[in-house]
Amino acid sequence: MSMSKALQPKQILHGLATFGLGGAGGAAAVAVAMPLPWLMGSLALTTAVSIGGARLAKLTRTRSVVLAILGVMLGSGFDVAVLGEISHWAASLAFMLALTGVMAVVSVWYCRRVAGYDLTTSLFAGVPGGLSVMSQLAAATGGDVRAVGMMHALRLCAILLLTPPAVLASGAVMPPGGFIPDELFAMPSALDMAVLTATGVGGWLGGKLLRLPNPSFMGPLLLSAVVHLGGWSAASPPAFLVVAAQIVIGAAIGARFQGVTLRVLGQYMKAAAGLVVLLLVLSGLAAWGAHLVLGIDMLAALLSYLPGGAPELGLLALTLGIDPAFVAAHHLVRLAVVVVAVPFIAQRLVARPAAVPAPGE
Repeated sequence: MSMSKALQPKQILHGLATFGLGGAGGAAAVAVAMPLPWLMGSLALTTAVSIGGARLAKLTRTRSVVLAILGVMLGSGFDVAVLGEISHWAASLAFMLALTGVMAVVSVWYCRRVAGYDLTTSLFAGVPGGLSVMSQLAAATGGDVRAVGMMHALRLCAILLLTPPAVLASGAVMPPGGFIPDELFAMPSALDMAVLTATGVGGWLGGKLLRLPNPSFMGPLLLSAVVHLGGWSAASPPAFLVVAAQIVIGAAIGARFQGVTLRVLGQYMKAAAGLVVLLLVLSGLAAWGAHLVLGIDMLAALLSYLPGGAPELGLLALTLGIDPAFVAAHHLVRLAVVVVAVPFIAQRLVARPAAVPAPGE
């Protein structure tokens, strides 16, 4: 790493302070028995503080590291027993891809006709793909990068905030999100830790070489799945690393709202609210239909079909005891198809690149 890119002591302290704030929010959420507390508490507190005017660290590099940890964690759900189930996932994956197409059309229409964005911005703000990927594509084609980022961030926040209560309302039981000390600091064997570490690092590097979307997450997840399916390890990362990962992800999302005034945030929330409702209704109906037609567990289908982040919904699946491999596979396929299809569609819909609007425009 060059000196120009090396973190300075002030940046490190800023990052630690942001992490500490997220951890405080997570601990408070554990105390009140909030579902998925370390993620949700961190997200809630850092979002509130960001909107209040505080300058939080964006934790970009740290987030990449913890996404690798979560990728290895979710990949560990691909054990030998999953091999017998994969052949039964095809119908659900096809169902999910059809749903994604419907969601994309509805979302782009909503962003264009209801929210009032231009076609380019509507395409990247509406399609349920990764926030970073869609923002980069919007920047390359002249879309409103800020609007795209805010619409995706608000959609993800809403899904994360609304899904746990909806799950509880369905009668499902969510175990407490805290850990007793023995569980929190329980460690795999030295050999397993070495294998898991090599999987995370190797998967990340491989993901970058293969130009995978979100390589720090997808690469380790895919390699971890291979390692666990091959029987080279049956271990998963220790609980304290998973807790730290949840805190960082929550804080990184919350930090995206800094510099946004309440008036501007209200405008974006007004634009996003109707779209979130539409997507949640479509996801719920699709999950119900998959349950009736394909016999899939409705909660598993819901977490697989929601247009949210794969790491966050994968964590929720783990918390609920739902097959994380099933949920992760659906989100990986969705993201891969979206990343390939959207640039192809954009080339035909966008007449010519426009200047990227300056922040605040």
